[in-house]
Amino acid sequence: MRSAASCVRGIVRKGFELGVRLFRKTGMGISGHPHPSPLPSRERGLRSSRSERRVGYRALGRKGSTLAAALALATLIFMIAIACLGRVAASYSQVSMRHGRTNALFLAEAGVQSAGQRLLADTAYAGEKNVSMPTGSFDVSVVRSGAGYSVTSKGRAKSPFKMKPTRTVRAMVTIAGGNRFRVSDWREN
Repeated sequence: MRSAASCVRGIVRKGFELGVRLFRKTGMGISGHPHPSPLPSRERGLRSSRSERRVGYRALGRKGSTLAAALALATLIFMIAIACLGRVAASYSQVSMRHGRTNALFLAEAGVQSAGQRLLADTAYAGEKNVSMPTGSFDVSVVRSGAGYSVTSKGRAKSPFKMKPTRTVRAMVTIAGGNRFRVSDWREN
């Protein structure tokens, strides 16, 4: 009776002989290419070469695994870069909007100051529309209210965004005599 190891050796030997016969008939290697031979170098009487070992590596089904790993790494880096750019764009948008709202407030304050100066010169001043400044524009409306004037100023800042930042300031302006006026009851909106 034969041992299991000798049976396995016999099966391997038969398979190898079958492969050698197939190669001699077709002239093709394991991968379907005519060269290099699937026969070990010692059977052909040659020393093994580096290219032969590479073909054996490819024959094991590992062809392209480095490419797949490189593509996965490139995709990961690309996704991280896109996420970082998205955060930068959102931060820029938020800062720009805050800057625009601050500019709009300054424009509205400039409208109140302008109305005070105009009321000193002419008490019949009723306001003006679309007064242009380097950072935007403002509208001022003046209504007589008791001893003073109710001034409403709306500032609109220049902005690269579709929706322009606007702020409104309401205040009471009282002529204090001479070339002075007093601003009270300041409300920002």
